[in-house]
Amino acid sequence: MVRTYQDYCYDKPRLIGVRIGNKMFAVDVYYRFEPIQTGTRLQYECHLTYSNWFAKFMGRMFGWLTRRILTKQMTMLKALAERTSGTNRT
Repeated sequence: MVRTYQDYCYDKPRLIGVRIGNKMFAVDVYYRFEPIQTGTRLQYECHLTYSNWFAKFMGRMFGWLTRRILTKQMTMLKALAERTSGTNRT
């Protein structure tokens, strides 16, 4: 399955956004970074758009897998950010 990067947005250092997809679906993902007293808060936002009923059905059937992958990716992103910044937050 080929993914195309159709659109992206970038507002250093506060926002990274990208739209990826194919003929079945599109995913808009935004990472917003907000400075806080103890470091940086990451806000993640994701919107899925399905192009037809079959894609929507498959998205609902495999939603559990999508959530599992997302949880793993966010855990890895957190570990990378903390390793890079030199802090060990839990």
